[in-house]
Amino acid sequence: NATVHNISADGLLIETALPLGPGEALTLALPEAGPVTAVIVWSSAPFYGCAFERPLTPAALAAAQLQGEAARPAAPDAASVPAAPSA
Repeated sequence: NATVHNISADGLLIETALPLGPGEALTLALPEAGPVTAVIVWSSAPFYGCAFERPLTPAALAAAQLQGEAARPAAPDAASVPAAPSA
């Protein structure tokens, strides 16, 4: 398992407990792009910077970003946050 912290047309930043090193290739399944290959270009375990072999299209990048937004937990709205006690 890996967590994507950032994605751009040229690459992504992942966090994983897997032992990875520069030069290793990963295959990712991205919406609108299908399987894409990224190569690790730097590592500072557990974080790894990866470059895509080919840049993502604008549509594939937007779809990946939207999928990431949908996976994040929603922030609580003001109505569900308890009020601080008055002094």
